[in-house]
Amino acid sequence: MDQLFVKEEISTHNITLLSSPFLRTIQTSNELLAEMKQTANDNDDGNGDDNDNTTAADSIKIQPEHSIFELDLWGQDLHSSLPEMEERQCYFPRIDGEYQTMFVPSLPETKKEFFERCDLAMEHISREFPCGNDKNRVIILVTHAACCIGLVKSASGVALEEINPAAPCALYKLTRMTNENEWDIDHHSKVGGMNGFIGHMKDVGTFTRPWNNFGNRDIDNGYTGPPKCFQN
Repeated sequence: MDQLFVKEEISTHNITLLSSPFLRTIQTSNELLAEMKQTANDNDDGNGDDNDNTTAADSIKIQPEHSIFELDLWGQDLHSSLPEMEERQCYFPRIDGEYQTMFVPSLPETKKEFFERCDLAMEHISREFPCGNDKNRVIILVTHAACCIGLVKSASGVALEEINPAAPCALYKLTRMTNENEWDIDHHSKVGGMNGFIGHMKDVGTFTRPWNNFGNRDIDNGYTGPPKCFQN
C-alpha cells in the first residue's frame, strides 16, 4: 500500500483509516501505519533537518469503527467483550480516542442482517467521507474476512460469486465512481487485480484459509466465491 500511495501521489492528508475495534484488526492497522515509510507526510516541513523524525505513521490515526466489526453469526455477542478504547490506547497510542463510530450493530445477526449491516455501513461511509474537491481521497477499512466480502458486495453491487475469497491481509481496492455512492472493483479473474489481492504476501499460512463462505456449510464448506482456478 505504501508503494501504491507513492505511485498515485497520495499523501497523509488524503488518508482516513477506519479499523474494526477487535485486537487483531487494531494490530494490523498499527503495523500498516508503521510500514508507511515512503508515503508523503504533510507534517514534514521538508527542510531536510536531521531532527525532523515525523513519519506518515505519525500523521494518521486509527479510528475505531464498530460498524465494520466481525460477523457475529453464532450468537456470541462479541461486542460486549471488547475493552474500552481508553484501555486499547495504552497499547496502541495511534488510536483516535475522540472518534465516534458511525453506528454499533445489533447482535446477534443473521446472514441477511449482516448484509444489511454492510449496506448501511457503506451508505454511512459514502456520506460521511465524500471526496469533495479531494479527488485523491483514500479510505482504508481494516476489517475481517466476512466484512471484506460483505462490504465489497454492498459497495460494488457484484455477486458473491464475483468476489475472490479474503485471505489474511488480502487487499480489495474499490474506486469511487462519479456518483459517490457507487464503487468499482477489478473482475475476479484479472491477473494481479485488486479483488482479494495477495501478491504482496510471501506466505498466506496454513491455519487460516481464504474465506468467502456464506453458502451451505454442507457443500464445499459453504464456499460461494468464483471458480477456485481464478484465485490469485
